Amino acid sequence: MTHMLSRRIAPILILVQIAYIALLEIAFTLGPDTAELDHTNPSGSSGILYTAVIVAVVLTLAGGAALLGLDKARAGTPRAVRTAWLAVLALGELAIAATFLASITGQAFGPDTLIGTAAIALCGCIALACATEMRTLSRPTPADAHSLAPRIPMVADGRAVRGEDEEDDDDGVGLPLSGRTNSSKPGTR
Repeated sequence: MTHMLSRRIAPILILVQIAYIALLEIAFTLGPDTAELDHTNPSGSSGILYTAVIVAVVLTLAGGAALLGLDKARAGTPRAVRTAWLAVLALGELAIAATFLASITGQAFGPDTLIGTAAIALCGCIALACATEMRTLSRPTPADAHSLAPRIPMVADGRAVRGEDEEDDDDGVGLPLSGRTNSSKPGTR
């Protein structure tokens, strides 16, 4: 279940968040300009800062969706970068959930409460998926576990090779790979 959450559901939820951000940005851009009425006309530097924050959030979300949902992105990214990226994404999701929680607790029940509750659940699922993925990154993979095991040289048929100090019974099996010659006679060194 956690594999399905972190590899399939969470990337879709992140894409839903990106779509929500895009929808809000379009709505605020195309909506009526009330800054003159409210006397809240932002300065030029605050507009640039706002745009930079939105772009950083969207890039973080998109990168997290790629790391969680795409095998190529996961395989091509170093483990430390994946862990750091997912940690930042999980902390960001928890911050968004806390913001929505603070927003809905101060309001009367209504549509904003339902949207906030859904956003909290969505952020919680994404943060849980990131934590699950980070936990699997901290465990050694089967390839890592095999690399920690002592190396036993094998011949082509899968049998273990004996060391140099072991006796040779001239059956050709168990000879060290480095001691073999091109001779066709088994057991010769």
